[in-house]
Amino acid sequence: MTDQHFDDLLAKVTIRKNDTAMCEALPPRLKLEITIRYLASGNSFKKTLEAIYYVLHEYIKSPLLERECQ
Repeated sequence: MTDQHFDDLLAKVTIRKNDTAMCEALPPRLKLEITIRYLASGNSFKKTLEAIYYVLHEYIKSPLLERECQ
């Protein structure tokens, strides 16, 4: 993708979020770069979630039994 194509796409999809007291918003350019990189990887959304869980499982509480979901 050329720089010009990237900038044209960025101009069409830019939605600017505001910073909060808790964190700074990611710049639209960075969000688009991450999205394009993800799409280019060919990974499925499920595979991405599995990778996130693999890395962060110590910090994520997920129900083990159906009754814990209720």
